[in-house]
Amino acid sequence: MKKGFLCVVFLVCLPAVLIFAADKPWYHKTWKEMSGAGRFEEAVEVFKRAVKEYPDEAWFYVFIAHSLKKLDRAEDAMPFYEKAFELAPVDEGIVQNVYSGYLAYAAHVGFGLREWEKAGHLYKKAIEILPLEAAAYNLYGNTMRVLGMYQKAYAAFEKAYKLDPAHVNGNLRANFRAGMIQGMTGSDNQSREYALLYADLAVAAYPDDEGILLQAFELYASARESGRALSLMEKAGSETTRLLMKGYFHLTAGREAEAEELFDDLSSKTPDDYTVDDRVAKFYRSLVEDLPYEAQMSSPYQARAVDYNTRAVVKYFRVNPYSQEVVLYPPLRGRFELGQGAGGKSYHNGLKGHYSFDLTQEMGASIFSVSDGIVTNVEDTNLDNPVGSAVNLDARGNIIEIKAGNIMIKYVHLKHGSSRVSPGDKVRSGDLIGEIGNSGVSAGPHLHFVITNSDGVTLPVLFTGLQSRPGGFQDDWRPAETLETGYEYLYEPVP
Repeated sequence: MKKGFLCVVFLVCLPAVLIFAADKPWYHKTWKEMSGAGRFEEAVEVFKRAVKEYPDEAWFYVFIAHSLKKLDRAEDAMPFYEKAFELAPVDEGIVQNVYSGYLAYAAHVGFGLREWEKAGHLYKKAIEILPLEAAAYNLYGNTMRVLGMYQKAYAAFEKAYKLDPAHVNGNLRANFRAGMIQGMTGSDNQSREYALLYADLAVAAYPDDEGILLQAFELYASARESGRALSLMEKAGSETTRLLMKGYFHLTAGREAEAEELFDDLSSKTPDDYTVDDRVAKFYRSLVEDLPYEAQMSSPYQARAVDYNTRAVVKYFRVNPYSQEVVLYPPLRGRFELGQGAGGKSYHNGLKGHYSFDLTQEMGASIFSVSDGIVTNVEDTNLDNPVGSAVNLDARGNIIEIKAGNIMIKYVHLKHGSSRVSPGDKVRSGDLIGEIGNSGVSAGPHLHFVITNSDGVTLPVLFTGLQSRPGGFQDDWRPAETLETGYEYLYEPVP
């Protein structure tokens, strides 16, 4: 079966000789005209009439389904795809179009509605229809990955790769590669055996991808798989990658001084390559991430991870300068303090965590939108941790995410059940959106606030209307734009 068949025009699939009743050719001609002109609403009505006249003509059901899909009514389209398949289960054109319909609807359900369990069921239906096509296995694997079912995800990814090794470098490359990375590093993946299997598959699929090789190398080395780790060192295409691997070998062998000297030298010799410091930070984090929270925070390895993460951030913004274009107002009203700011050792470091801000007020205090935007994600059902309890590293926090221009604004640790918004809502600056809570990995009631770019990198924040003064003092309030530890803040919006 040809690759890329999903893109063919439906009429290509029709037999060269049409042995139909008199009106069938007219319907096919009409479909060609209507679909070419984008008249899909009209087509739905025309072909609903057609299937009454010719209830056994599978293509007419496909035409209805395709029209509904074009009208963003993917769910309504599915019964017509299913009927077409029931009528012509061995017609190659029908089968391909039904398969395409399942993939499109599953993508809408998963990526659009975030109903991943339902999406998984739909991808499995697509697999049943065309069990030798790689795409559905890949996408099903991604769905299982999102649901944290790494073993099922691996089985699907492996099948996809065996069916078509080349497809992992096509349109679904990002999906497959992300699956490999998370399979090797996912915090819910408790099986070292499966993590190593992910590493083997990732290296086979991307033998020239330095990021994949480094991630797999770290896994092999930490699992004492020295032979496999050394093999990757030989495959590494760049001297920088080989030196990073050598440094990690030193680190895991207890030669910390040698590792630190090598890493420091490599960092200074790569002033515009933030990925070097980012990788070194991950090496150090890997040595503490399975420890209890208090042990993590007190470890010298954590301090070194923060150091290299900070270097990575400095290099990143040197290469990718950022200037805030959106006016942002503080998310809290009245007085509040900054519990932990940019570069803090408790998850406020690294490209995706450095510019994070923990704003403290009492439990249940109101949180307001800092700008106009559109709500993209809400989690509101996670329970709050009891105030004063130990940090729970397995807890899941409530969150609201709002897109404002080219940035994403995230409000985290919200109080259970306090969200005033839903995905798709348009919000205005100053709208009440939720309340301060203690959900997730949280040491006490606060708002964890970040803005990120499209790559998930946290960005520095400038607030309008903010005032500050040194904490614990009675100095006068002074205008401020940025948040720093040791200060008390005040925001009183102008009516």
